[in-house]
Amino acid sequence: MPGDIYFDVWDKKTKELARNLPGPILVVGASGFIGAKLFFSLSRMRKDVYAVSRRAKQSWRLSQADQQQLINMNILDWEDLKNQIDNLKPKTVFNLSAYGAYSRQTDVEKIYRTNYLGTLNLIRALLDTGCSAFVQAGTSSEYGINSKEPKENEELIPNSDYAVSKVGASYLIKYYGQQLNFPAVNLRFYSVYGPWEERDRLIPTLVSAGLKHKFPNFVDKKISRDFVYIDDCTGALVKAAQTVCKTDPGISINIATGIKTSFEDVARVAKKVF
Repeated sequence: MPGDIYFDVWDKKTKELARNLPGPILVVGASGFIGAKLFFSLSRMRKDVYAVSRRAKQSWRLSQADQQQLINMNILDWEDLKNQIDNLKPKTVFNLSAYGAYSRQTDVEKIYRTNYLGTLNLIRALLDTGCSAFVQAGTSSEYGINSKEPKENEELIPNSDYAVSKVGASYLIKYYGQQLNFPAVNLRFYSVYGPWEERDRLIPTLVSAGLKHKFPNFVDKKISRDFVYIDDCTGALVKAAQTVCKTDPGISINIATGIKTSFEDVARVAKKVF
């Protein structure tokens, strides 16, 4: 797999944790940009990693992957999902499947079915086969309008169907983890950026414009984000599987830098870089 896009900046400790993950490993939702990056990072060091998506073998992000490591699976099709989980018996599962995070994804029923029912189906199937770690990709959107540096134990006030669906999934993790001791945790990602992003997201748009010595259209300069580089995000997924899934099943953890970056700051960095 040529090109820097397939490589990561994990430190030695994270790589060692990745090598020692119980296998087989499933990366569900691997056709998305975080899932693809995690899959390629893991598959560079071991062969028992499988990229799972409804159309994994047709995904442009996975076109350079070993076809034997790609699994077409619909997490909303219980029979299909159950059969494949029963056959493969994965020990570590990263669930990055999601729908509704982009403004163009407006099918409300699909939002709830994918984000809530899909997660439930995975957990139910894994309860039957046994699982060492299940890491759910949550989102800072779960906090909704309670967005000023919320701690994990603060109130969730979702303000969109997508946010509500992800809150529901976080409570699935909490119930199965804390009440049934299922080794699952929910990681609430903030503004992840990096290789494999959709081109219409902020950072790719900024780079494309910057290469032409231009700025894209920004929102209000005072609006801020907490930007997390994708390899820090995927590293957190690996660390969670090896630690809190075992010690604190059911919890939710914020994955953020703690650094406030305004759009004015973003513009200044772009001006300096380009």
